[in-house]
Amino acid sequence: MDKIEHILHVRMKSIACIMGINAYYNTCAKNYFDRKILLSRQHLYNWFMPYIKRGGKVLDAGCGPGLDIQAFLNQGFVVEAFEASSEMVKLAIQHTQHQVSCLKFEELEKVESFDAIWANASLVHYSSEELPEIFFRFLRALKYDGYWYMVFRHGSGVEMHDQIPFYKQTENSLQSI
Repeated sequence: MDKIEHILHVRMKSIACIMGINAYYNTCAKNYFDRKILLSRQHLYNWFMPYIKRGGKVLDAGCGPGLDIQAFLNQGFVVEAFEASSEMVKLAIQHTQHQVSCLKFEELEKVESFDAIWANASLVHYSSEELPEIFFRFLRALKYDGYWYMVFRHGSGVEMHDQIPFYKQTENSLQSI
């Protein structure tokens, strides 16, 4: 298989997988929201927010039901958010009364627009072969001195839950991308 065939194979596999993931999250959006709203993320905000200038612009990438949007707004940040699942977008808008776009990571076209990008466990469904394109889009969307926060499951390989892949990463595997 040559490089172009490999890229097309990965892209087609990714599209089929993401369609399944979106359907999964569309089905369980309310249950997901109800479980996650009880979890405190304050320790994550306390670590991340000092890096962002006052009034800075934050992109909540893969915002799910919008649980982090309000925290950023409450601290005076300008927030843009997107999510691929249409049901999660509805919940995020309902929960925050803030605009949320229905968008996939691969569709992000912003250039030097954000002081920070927050991707809290939203990239776990992407393999190491798929992440470089997303990382490129994030780097392009960040301002020169911007910060980028992302969370992955730690380890190697992939776990399947309800036929949905959750890819694990380590610091070394991410640095090699």
